Order: sequence, then structure tokens, then C-alpha cells
Amino acid sequence: MGASNQDRRTFLMPGQSTYLAFLKPLSTPSQSLPMAELADVFRQVGVSQLKQVIASGTIEFSCSLPVQETETILNQSLLSLYGDKYRLVVYQRDEVYERIANYNIFMMCEAPCADAFRELPEGYSFRLCRPDELGLWKQTAVEPVYSDALSEYFMDVYAGYPDEFFSRCTFVVDQYDRAVATCFIWKAYRLIDTIAFLRVLPSHENLGIGRALLGKVIQSASLPVYLHTHPTSYRAIKLYADFGFCFIDDPVLGTRTNNLYESLDFLKKVMPQSAIEGIAIKSAPEPFLEAVGSSPKSEF
Repeated sequence: MGASNQDRRTFLMPGQSTYLAFLKPLSTPSQSLPMAELADVFRQVGVSQLKQVIASGTIEFSCSLPVQETETILNQSLLSLYGDKYRLVVYQRDEVYERIANYNIFMMCEAPCADAFRELPEGYSFRLCRPDELGLWKQTAVEPVYSDALSEYFMDVYAGYPDEFFSRCTFVVDQYDRAVATCFIWKAYRLIDTIAFLRVLPSHENLGIGRALLGKVIQSASLPVYLHTHPTSYRAIKLYADFGFCFIDDPVLGTRTNNLYESLDFLKKVMPQSAIEGIAIKSAPEPFLEAVGSSPKSEF
């Protein structure tokens, strides 16, 4: 007989190993489970104190079992609670954040897919970031741990063009005018349009806000439009693909190595098979290569 829930609670008591669990939908389209429900999966097997939620569908935790056994036990819990719509893929934290999370992925969109666009949910609206809200934008655009890096990036890339920045930088706000998401189009190197800092606060994910916001800013872009991301942003990659973004496969882009092919093994584990197989792979157009090679500074 298999282990009971009580037995599994003993198995997954906190230990020395730190893991990241990524929620993989098994069908497309599919949304991630709300965080409260995903936390139920861990509570059922005795992990009552999660270390932190990295993003919707990604949880950091610790236990004493090997990674494969931990993954099996969590997926037994997930299956018993929510059926076979999802599975959890578990990695050791050091492996993910020292290697995979730093990989570069580049994407481009030559013609947005009309079916991807959505309206904002009721109670939310778009507005521009005001000049006195730079601090608010930084809080919305990145997690606190990256605040200093963002401040440096702002000075390097945006500070010389304040009027352009504040005429482009877009918020989604709730009914109380509180910023819950941000994104904008930026003309990197003064030559190519790029997607800049798409982020929805974790407390407002899974509502369709990111999709509506991405659709809003793409409408103001000169095509093709480009972006830079990382494989651990796999849910965002799925959203970009819905809009018609493809992967760029040139091995070196400006001063950065393109880690697409090293990233695909991870993406195949955490994304639905039909989603990852549906993303085209293309070589970059010459104007893009000229733009990224025009400066030693990365502007997107």
C-alpha cells in the first residue's frame, strides 16, 4: 500500500534541502492554480511553512527527502486535490537560480495574433506612470531584491529620456488607483521597439491583467517588437507565444549569449507540450543584430 497522508506529512517535514516547485499545466490553454489552492497541496503533505512564493505557480520550500521522491509525493497530493490538470516539477534551488534563472532568451513578434487580445477585468484601468511615481513603478516592476539593480538600469537607459519614459510607462490600477501591473514599449538603442518590464503583482495574477496589458502596449509598437526574458519566466513565455512571439536562435546577440537551446530542456518540463512545441524558432533580422551590436550596454 502507498503511504498515507499522515506518513507523507512526516516525510516532508522541513529539512536542509531547499527546492523550487514549478506548476505545469497539462493542457493548453490553462491557468495556474490560485496560490491559496496551490498551498493546500503542500499543507496536505506537511509543509505548512513555505519559505516564499516566487511567483504564481512557483513556490520555494525545504524538506529532507531527495528531489525525485519529494516531487512524487507532492504530485500525489496535487492529483488527490485537483485531478490530473497539473503536475509539479521540482528542482533544487541552487540549480535553478545559479544556472537556469540566469539564462538569456530573446523573442520577437512580427504580427500579433488577434485572438490573444483581451479587455481588462472589471474594476481595473490603464493610466500612465506620473513623474512623482518613479518609486512606485520600481516597486511594481520588480521584486524588492532587484530594486537596486533596477535603479541602476533606469539611470543607464531611461534617465536621459524622462519625457519619453513617462509618456510610455503604463500602469494597470485597481478601483482605488493602486498600481497592480506595469509594462511599456521602449525604443532600445533608439532603433528597435522592445517590451519593457511586464509584471503583474502576485496578488493580482490569474485575472487576465497581464494579457490585457501586453495587448495594450503592443498596439503602440512598431513591428517587429522584441523582448528579453529568462526560462524561469515560463508563464510569461507562454503568454508571449499566445501573442505570436517566436524564439530567436542566434547564439550571440550584442554582448549577451543567447541560451535558448540550453533553456529548452527546462521549458519542456514546466510548460504544456503543445505550448512549447507551438513556438517557432527564427534567426534575428539584420536590423535587430545591428541594433544590439551598436552599444556595449544592454537596453532591453
